[in-house]
Amino acid sequence: TDQTPGRAKATKTWVPCPYADEDCDGIINMDDLCDGGDDTIDNNNDNQPDCAIYPSWQDIEASWKCGADRVLVCLPVRFQNDPITVCIKNTFLDRLLKIGGFLGPCDGSTCTEEGFAVDNVNYMDAIAEINQSTPYYITEEGDFYEKSDPEYSNLEEKKDLEKVQLAISPNPASDFITLELSNLKDSNPIVSIIDITGKQIFKTNLINISNNRISLTDQNIDQGVYVLQVIHTEGILSEQFIVSEK
Repeated sequence: TDQTPGRAKATKTWVPCPYADEDCDGIINMDDLCDGGDDTIDNNNDNQPDCAIYPSWQDIEASWKCGADRVLVCLPVRFQNDPITVCIKNTFLDRLLKIGGFLGPCDGSTCTEEGFAVDNVNYMDAIAEINQSTPYYITEEGDFYEKSDPEYSNLEEKKDLEKVQLAISPNPASDFITLELSNLKDSNPIVSIIDITGKQIFKTNLINISNNRISLTDQNIDQGVYVLQVIHTEGILSEQFIVSEK
C-alpha cells in the first residue's frame, strides 16, 4: 500500500509475489532459472537445474527425450497464448538457451495433481506460425535456426534446389509430350491430363509411361489447353500445356 505523506489518498499496487511458485515446480519465483520449466531436475548432480544448464545427453531426463538425439525444448514464444514445446535436435540446445528457451517441456503455469500442465496446442499449427511470424525457423527434422543466421539462408537456398519440379516439352505440342521431373522421390506417381472443363481424360502411373513420354495421338487428345497433373507422395504438381494443330 502506497501511503506516501502528503498524498490525499492511499493507493494499492499489485506486484507478483516473489515467494509464489507460479510454475509449480517447487522452486519459488525469485529462485527460478527456468520460468515455466522444472528447476528441480538435476540428473548430472552439478547443483544446477538441467533445464537451464544443459547436461550431457546421457544425463538428460528420459521423459525430455523425443527420439534419437532429439529433446523437448520450451520456446520463448507463445502460440494462441500458450507456451510451445518443440522437439529439436540435441545439437541445437545452445541456440535455444541463448534466446531464452529452456530444456524440457513448457508448463501451463497451472498447478495440477502432477505438478504442472504441459501446453496443449496443435504442434504443426504452432510450428507453422513460429516459422511464419517469429525470428525463428524449425524444420520437421528438428533443426532450429534464427532467420538472421547465414545458415538459415543456406537452408532456404537448398530447399529451393531440392524442390520437386515438373516441366513439359515441347509446349505447344502436337504429337507427344515428354515429362521432365526433378528431385522426385516417389518412383511411381499418378499422372493425369485434365481439360479446361476439369474433366480427366487420361490417367496412369508414371511407371507405365515409357521414357516419360505420352503420345497425344494414341490418346486422341484434340487441340486445346490442358493441365498435366502429377500426384506424388509429397504433394501435387501441375503444369499447363497446349496441344496445337497436328
